Amino acid sequence: MTRRSAAFQLVLVLSFCHAALAQHTGTFTTTGDMMTARGRHTATLLPDGKVLIAGGYTSVGPGSSLSSAELYDPSTGSFTPTGNMSTGRHSHTAILLPDGKVLIAGGFCFGGACTLRGPLASAEIYDPTTGSFSATGKMTKADGNLPAILLNDGRVLIDEIYNGNSDLAELYIPSLVPSRVPATRW
Repeated sequence: MTRRSAAFQLVLVLSFCHAALAQHTGTFTTTGDMMTARGRHTATLLPDGKVLIAGGYTSVGPGSSLSSAELYDPSTGSFTPTGNMSTGRHSHTAILLPDGKVLIAGGFCFGGACTLRGPLASAEIYDPTTGSFSATGKMTKADGNLPAILLNDGRVLIDEIYNGNSDLAELYIPSLVPSRVPATRW
């Protein structure tokens, strides 16, 4: 083996060792406890780095959908209360809008905090500057577990899975976005 070949092999071995050492498997660690035990809620990262935890379902007692929301602060690992939604909801959609507000749409409501029971067509906007929710337009069909995506122009595409069929899509158009393209049936 020549010196050049040995040096090349050493460099090759060291580069593989570096690659192997650079790969991390990641770890999980505990953080603070939510103020309210909940499942089927949403968690939305806000522009300030906090996380909005909204709605969900509690199985405590007879079980019911929650209207409450809380903020998680990763710098302290703690949860603090914020405003309540107008109705309890779980399995809803939450998406961060370009202005930093959060659209909460659809879902289901059962139990104590429900003004209407069953699938919801209502939608609300969370404003992190005021910590409050306010009503916004209603969807054309009440449903939950809705896939949604923020489009480049600020509108939100929501694919409604009505009665098990994904045949309806609609657009949420925030008041600051000019309406150019109407929602269409797929």
